[in-house]
Amino acid sequence: RLHAGATWALVHELYRASKKKGGPAKVFLDYRVQKTLYEHARSKGVSKSELKKIFQYPRGRWAKGSLVQHVPNHYDHIHVRYGCPPKDKLCKE
Repeated sequence: RLHAGATWALVHELYRASKKKGGPAKVFLDYRVQKTLYEHARSKGVSKSELKKIFQYPRGRWAKGSLVQHVPNHYDHIHVRYGCPPKDKLCKE
């Protein structure tokens, strides 16, 4: 069972961290779960413009330009891919 509040808090912190070098570059999560989290965030007053940067929902499963991306069968877990940390010359993005 999904705890929308806790999961939204995690995704929002990943989004905030994504603005820093070496932070999350992609978060993989099923589109149906994105819908639930989007609706939860909207009920808490989060703007549509901020949510557009975070979720593909409601623009479609293959919409570009958001941190969270649909991957089938990711309805009960999240995968996070991070960018290269600063000064790590061996890391390849």
